[in-house]
Amino acid sequence: MTSTITGGYREAPPAPTYGTSPDRRHRVPRRRAADQVLILVEVHLADCPHCREYLHQMRATVAMTRAITDDDIDAMPADVRERLMQAFREHRE
Repeated sequence: MTSTITGGYREAPPAPTYGTSPDRRHRVPRRRAADQVLILVEVHLADCPHCREYLHQMRATVAMTRAITDDDIDAMPADVRERLMQAFREHRE
């Protein structure tokens, strides 16, 4: 698939083509919408260093969050834990 860079974005992939089910009563898209979105995101990431860096930071955050254990939480100073819990409460409101 070739794309042209226009205004910092590449063109969208071609519209999905349709096939037919064996009984021809239902038209079924060959490429799901989610696949098209993934292609658009990957194309954008190829051209956008800021978004690549943001994605890298989010992946690092998720990895660090998954690595936290109950012992890590228990070892947290009480004032730090309370500030963190307050930030969560305020964000939810």
